[in-house]
Amino acid sequence: MNNKKSQENLRQGVGIIVINKEEKLWLGKLTKFPQWQFPQGGIEEGETPEQAMYRELEEETGIKPNQVKIIAESKKWLTYKFPFNFQDYNGAKQKWFLVQLIDNNAVIDYSFAKEFVAHSWVTYWYPIRNVVYFKEEVYRKVLKEFSRFVFKRKPKY
Repeated sequence: MNNKKSQENLRQGVGIIVINKEEKLWLGKLTKFPQWQFPQGGIEEGETPEQAMYRELEEETGIKPNQVKIIAESKKWLTYKFPFNFQDYNGAKQKWFLVQLIDNNAVIDYSFAKEFVAHSWVTYWYPIRNVVYFKEEVYRKVLKEFSRFVFKRKPKY
């Protein structure tokens, strides 16, 4: 039996939160559904979560590995279940990454994977209530975990 389908029948993958210098998050409008989400995707055979993250980010957004810097990686794998059967899986088990966009000239291009048709830079907590309902809890958990990296106390001078 394929290890990636294991007992829970969850697809192993990655989720990616891209933050820009204005502390806005990249959120993409899905091509096939009327929802918005962060870039995400499966981990291929022999790939580490970090390698999958860079590959998925470039495929889905056009943002290249040298245009971002990893700020954080989720401590745990986060899971969600689909309310329907999707590609022989009934959910996903994801390692999440927070990456800082460090190249102001990065060109957003979602024509390769055709996963998204549009994107928007949104405020930090906006995605929780504006994604497909079965992903809300994962978004809440990962945004809470990563918030300490975004909302650090600014030194007073």
